[in-house]
Amino acid sequence: MSSPVIVRKVCNCLVPEAEADLSGYSLVTRIAGVEAASAALEAVLAGFRRSYGGLWVGGTVELTAQALSFRPNAVNRAFHKGDYSFTVPLQEIVGSTYERGFVTSIVVVATRHGRFKLRCYGARRFREILERTRAAG
Repeated sequence: MSSPVIVRKVCNCLVPEAEADLSGYSLVTRIAGVEAASAALEAVLAGFRRSYGGLWVGGTVELTAQALSFRPNAVNRAFHKGDYSFTVPLQEIVGSTYERGFVTSIVVVATRHGRFKLRCYGARRFREILERTRAAG
């Protein structure tokens, strides 16, 4: 039996190994005769990857009393080469921090095995709920 969702938020998750699948986009640009657009998009994505340490993948984060889960949305599942869904049991989370952002802010979640970043509206409040939920567990 799964635990009820405490918080569900639309967010972006920074995924270091994320790789865009541009095959459909490349086909359209070839048909339209603007193949340079495909190369330009690949260059922009490579720049993002270098600058941010990965690509921001859009999706949904869910917090329950037992775990924190991320699942990419349909658009991101279609335009990425892998499935970047994951679930982290709360007992694996050792802490979290808040980073102020330009439009949306970031929650950095530290686990026993590394860290990951979630960018969303209401990040400060989301982090507070995450920490309260961890403390209650």
